[in-house]
Amino acid sequence: MRSLVLALIAGQAALLPPEGAPQTSAGWLERGRELLQASHPRDARDAFDQAVGRAETEEERAEALAERALAQLQLGSKAAAQQDAYDAVASSHANVAARRALAAVSMDLKDYESAAVHAEVLVELTPDDGDAHALLAGAYLELDRNAEALVEAQRARALGADRPWFARVEELASRDAWIRRGWWGVAGMAIFLAAGLILLSSLGSLLSNREVGRLSHAQLGLLRSEETPAERAAGRLYQGVLWFGTALFYVSIPMMVVLSLVFGGVLLYAVFQLPRVPIQLVLGALLIALGGAWAVVRSLFLPRPRQEEGRRLTPAGEPRLFEALNEVAQVATSGMVDRVHLEADNAIGVRESGRLWQVLTGRGERVLHLGYAALPGLTLDELKAILAHEFGHFSHGETRLTPFIHRTTQSMLSMAQRMANLGTMVVVLSPVYWFLRLFAAIYLQVTAAHSRRRELLADRAAALAYGGDTFGQALRRYVELSDTFDRAAFGILVALREAGHPCRDLYRCVLAAHDVVPPRLRALREKEGVHRVARALDSHPPPYERIARVAGLPAQRPPEPGPAVSLFRDPDAVARELTTQLVDKVDAVMSARGMRKLAEQAATPQDEANLGAALSLHSAALELRERREPGAEDVLRDAVERLERAAGEGDPVLVEPLLELSRSHARKGDRVKAERALERALHILEAGGTGTGERAGEIREMLKSLEAA
Repeated sequence: MRSLVLALIAGQAALLPPEGAPQTSAGWLERGRELLQASHPRDARDAFDQAVGRAETEEERAEALAERALAQLQLGSKAAAQQDAYDAVASSHANVAARRALAAVSMDLKDYESAAVHAEVLVELTPDDGDAHALLAGAYLELDRNAEALVEAQRARALGADRPWFARVEELASRDAWIRRGWWGVAGMAIFLAAGLILLSSLGSLLSNREVGRLSHAQLGLLRSEETPAERAAGRLYQGVLWFGTALFYVSIPMMVVLSLVFGGVLLYAVFQLPRVPIQLVLGALLIALGGAWAVVRSLFLPRPRQEEGRRLTPAGEPRLFEALNEVAQVATSGMVDRVHLEADNAIGVRESGRLWQVLTGRGERVLHLGYAALPGLTLDELKAILAHEFGHFSHGETRLTPFIHRTTQSMLSMAQRMANLGTMVVVLSPVYWFLRLFAAIYLQVTAAHSRRRELLADRAAALAYGGDTFGQALRRYVELSDTFDRAAFGILVALREAGHPCRDLYRCVLAAHDVVPPRLRALREKEGVHRVARALDSHPPPYERIARVAGLPAQRPPEPGPAVSLFRDPDAVARELTTQLVDKVDAVMSARGMRKLAEQAATPQDEANLGAALSLHSAALELRERREPGAEDVLRDAVERLERAAGEGDPVLVEPLLELSRSHARKGDRVKAERALERALHILEAGGTGTGERAGEIREMLKSLEAA
């Protein structure tokens, strides 16, 4: 800025007065300006000394001091120049020359804050002076107040005081403007996402509390249809909220990418400002920026889920089943399904298949997945009530939105998981990760509440047709039998295959297992299943609430007490077919793990069921022990006795229960019975040709421990 100061000095120089020594302060002031213009700053300073000494007014003194300050500046006497400039302003605060000199001296001393203050006063005193605006623009430029510098430079140029460095001012001001817009954009994204979350949470909570509560207390006996106009309107509103949440998520994706990059970049910049740069912080900032952005983008390209489908059933193959399905479709006013797939498990559910837009527009295929394991133990009308509940999801249009919600949820959770996998620093510091966590929590709560609402509506469709008590009994039986199947089915299969026993009808075994569950354990399981505590993310209300809600509602259809499996032409053949599928899977797993299978023994279906029940009772004893419930040891002894009766005293299936029985006797201090149980188990292994195996070695070590004790 020295060129700026010299230009200001030159701008104040005037022509010499006539020959002869000046007699007044004004004369010496003019002489000094002439000498300064002629590049004689030392002589000029002497002349200004005379002007200061002859000054008769404060204005004259301020003028002379200001000029002397500029001469001192050319001589390199910066301290003297600063003192003269301050003295000039002290003599006259409104003196233009004094303010100009002090601003110029401050600029030369790099005291840009003071220069800006005095240049601002100068501009106020001489608003039409282009040089004053140029001086203020220079001070602002040095202070990185580029937008203000641009304004002053434009005013200076308009007043005829152009400077070469004004182009630099314009360039920097333009850059700052873009940076400001960028930061405002980032702030706007953050505000938008926060506002979207607040709105989604508020609307979801309002609808959930209102609609689910209303449906839970509806007087179903007074209803003449499955859904009222007000409820349909509420359903459309709920779908609108879900669409809003889904759209908000996909709109937020580019914003999350930008926020990850920006926050990581800011953190990286902050790290490099430290006296010592830790490499861990640099890597962490890069992970937040690049890793976070990639995690967001990568999670959009999830593989399309593959739906495992069992054997497809046809009306020609199972006419009674399809007659029942047509009846249920009419009752639920949903239309008939396009495909029915028979599964080996216990799940009964419906979905719409096809491309996403086909499903959304109602042009997808309606599919029923019928888990055969749910049928034994149900009556015909109980099964129809469950099917009417499932078909009710079609009539309410829920299956159209479900795939889209599922896809959104999976993408959201995948993003959060991928970011969490990047490390602790990302989890702790990344705002995008915490936004995803919060978004997922709110979105899942909204979708779960919507799911609970539609379950209640589907319950209504089933209960109005087949009776509330029938539906309640069907729901209770379905929950209990499904729980038994999940707990016991594969355990029974593995135990039978390891011991060389066939299993041709697993479903008969599971029913038998359900019947021998001890009352205490049955009550505990019922509390955890039917009477479970409601949670915010539950997709279904607790079964006991659903059962109580429809209790006593009269049926519109006549009762059908026959077994549900009678809908199949040959239920025994179906059970054997599906059991074979499950046995093949178990055999494949056992082979992959190197587990040994014994040669199969001949057995009747009832023998298999008795053996399966005994094995399940053994598992029940272990569960009671794990729960620290009384009576576990008695149940264990009962299980061993049942196994002996069902399989024989020397059957390999007895080995594991005998080991548990030995541990039970040892805990009670009965060493003799404990040793006897171990000896029996060892004898069974030796008789089967595995007495030198690893298991036999463990038993011998246990016997040694007992003898030593």
